[in-house]
Amino acid sequence: MIRMRRNNKGNQLSEFGPAVIILVLAIVVPMVVLLYVGMGFCCGWYLNFMSVRAAAVAPRSGLQAALDAQQAAWTASGLPAFACATVVRNSGPDGSVNSIRYSTDVDLDPSPVVPGDPSSGPRQPVELDDFVRVVTEVEITPIVQLPFMSLSPWRFVYNSERPIEESDVEAN
Repeated sequence: MIRMRRNNKGNQLSEFGPAVIILVLAIVVPMVVLLYVGMGFCCGWYLNFMSVRAAAVAPRSGLQAALDAQQAAWTASGLPAFACATVVRNSGPDGSVNSIRYSTDVDLDPSPVVPGDPSSGPRQPVELDDFVRVVTEVEITPIVQLPFMSLSPWRFVYNSERPIEESDVEAN
């Protein structure tokens, strides 16, 4: 019964090839590129996360060694090879390791001044916690070049901060 309704020339088969080409070029290749960029972004974020965590627990004299150790561990994990990622910068906000540690200095007491209440005097200065900030810049090389469109490497900049851990051994 199906054979009787089908065209004897078989022209449905001739539409299959162009449909597959359009499917691959318009959907599959951009989807692979999008997943690849997402994986590269996550790899760079992971390096920044490990670096800021290591800098928060390291003494001031060992900051560069802590960052270098985290970058070496990240490289040895195979993630940058999978995502074709290279580290452009992994340091403090102005590019040097000396600027990694910073303090929020002194702020005013957050308690409000209530007019007419003698117990709420002028706001007193309060010293806040010290933080560490690490800026990581990672460049991801495209794995696939799209037809009719050249893709340049993507550069992601991560900026994270974390409270400095207390240390009894060395004052930070």
